[in-house]
Amino acid sequence: MQILKYPLQTFEDDYDCLQIDSLQYRPPGLGSNDSAPFRVGNGNDSNRNTVADTSIFLPMPLNIADGNSANWESDRLNSIDAFLGRKTLDTINTFNLEEEGSVTDKIGTVAAGIPAELKTVMDSLASSGNSDAVKSYLAGQIVNIARNVDAQSIIGRTTGKVMNPNIELLFRSVDLRSFTYQFDFTPRSEDEGQMVKNIIRTFKKDSAAKRGGLFISSPNVFRLQFRRGREKHPFLNNFKICALKSVQVDYTSGTGGYKVYSDSTPVKMSMSLSFTELTPVYDDDFDSNAGGVGF
Repeated sequence: MQILKYPLQTFEDDYDCLQIDSLQYRPPGLGSNDSAPFRVGNGNDSNRNTVADTSIFLPMPLNIADGNSANWESDRLNSIDAFLGRKTLDTINTFNLEEEGSVTDKIGTVAAGIPAELKTVMDSLASSGNSDAVKSYLAGQIVNIARNVDAQSIIGRTTGKVMNPNIELLFRSVDLRSFTYQFDFTPRSEDEGQMVKNIIRTFKKDSAAKRGGLFISSPNVFRLQFRRGREKHPFLNNFKICALKSVQVDYTSGTGGYKVYSDSTPVKMSMSLSFTELTPVYDDDFDSNAGGVGF
């Protein structure tokens, strides 16, 4: 395994740094456990992307931050649609799916019974003094089938009312975290300049797709870990395996123009790396001996 590090001097036990391992990507697969046929992958990439090609040790980046988020969106469900959903679910809950008979046949039986139930709820709503609004809603739904017209527009234009949307915030999905880190390089010797060149080249090469005839293969992925000397950093955040989505290098950083040493190594360079984790963070990840602030 190749070891690259900047600066060149040996890292002391109290030296904080960021270790980045370049790993061969292994796809998650489609799942093979018959008892969980709808489970894709394993939700945890730590066990499949473990073969490191290169380990790179860099000083702590100029900006260190993390952020965890979840995707919540507002959802609307009016009373009529809620009734239909509730009635359908109540009936489906009576099914014994292990009995013989097609699930689709059972669902068809439910659908056949809905019109009568819907007429009952419509009559109830109309008798409560909302007959005009109910008629407008039904007209809007019918027109919507053919002309994609919002039923709310019909109600609003004919009665000056709108269907109560019963709006509520609902959880929709998990988000993947992204990290962008910037590093400055100021080589102080020819050997250190060569090391910086190798580090930049490695990030560029390992984040590039692999050519292979009819198909191209995924680039390498990366395992990041903040370290304090030889140990994992006791405070800062942990990472899932990441894809390196962008490598940006400025070869004239802070120098006011093109300035190089006698061997053409730039006097100062700046490199920005943008990572995105392959899998989301779940609550049980914090129970897996993550340490520090967790993920």
